[in-house]
Amino acid sequence: MYPINSVLKAGGKVAFGSDWSVSSANPWAQIEVAVNRKTP
Repeated sequence: MYPINSVLKAGGKVAFGSDWSVSSANPWAQIEVAVNRKTP
């Protein structure tokens, strides 16, 4: 769901945001989820 590392390795730029109304606007919380998310 969050292929951040693949995008970075391919030379892409990553920007964070959310269109989900219950998600935090705090960028640090979003970065934590992107970095630590695990496949079920």
